[in-house]
Amino acid sequence: MANALILAVLDAQDAGKIQVLGHSQATSLIQSEGRVTGVEFLRNGRLESVFGDAVLLATGGAGQLFAQTTNPSVATADGLALAWRAGAELADLEFFQFHPTSMVLSAAGKPAPFGADPLLISEAVRGEGAILVDANGERFMPRYHPTPNWRRATSSPAASPSTLRHLVILTATSSLTPGPWKRTRGKASLRNASPRSAPGPRSRSRLDT
Repeated sequence: MANALILAVLDAQDAGKIQVLGHSQATSLIQSEGRVTGVEFLRNGRLESVFGDAVLLATGGAGQLFAQTTNPSVATADGLALAWRAGAELADLEFFQFHPTSMVLSAAGKPAPFGADPLLISEAVRGEGAILVDANGERFMPRYHPTPNWRRATSSPAASPSTLRHLVILTATSSLTPGPWKRTRGKASLRNASPRSAPGPRSRSRLDT
């Protein structure tokens, strides 16, 4: 979908219908009489501005607001911050998708730090029978919902807010240990999956936001 949008923008630029300002970073929204009338931006080290009858923000993600995310490291909510500083109301920021299966690559034999861009493992591995276990190798989802299909649990009308909250916490942090909460890495076990059909990693997280 993103490729189709980009091609449409490039076609419109080639036809002279729009102007694209590349290598630019928006820094603030310009306001006049309670309306947003333009954008200030940095380009080649200089502060410039552009004005219009309307300003539409088509901005990137905000996954890096969370300690654990499969969003790329550039998804830092810059566009949301622009809107918020201009007086816009932000909503539903807690409804982020957390993929429970990803691979954090190690450096020099040591685990990569939290926040490093992970390699997203296709959800198809769970469709082939993979199960979610914590850092101790123990299954944790049955504690919060009896169904083996946690996707169905999150969409079921019977799922309580408490259940959903636990699902979000666990899929975001892999597991929780008693006491003060501590983030630990978990894993997806493939012991129930067919080796002939179990897929490997398909795409990097930067392509799946």
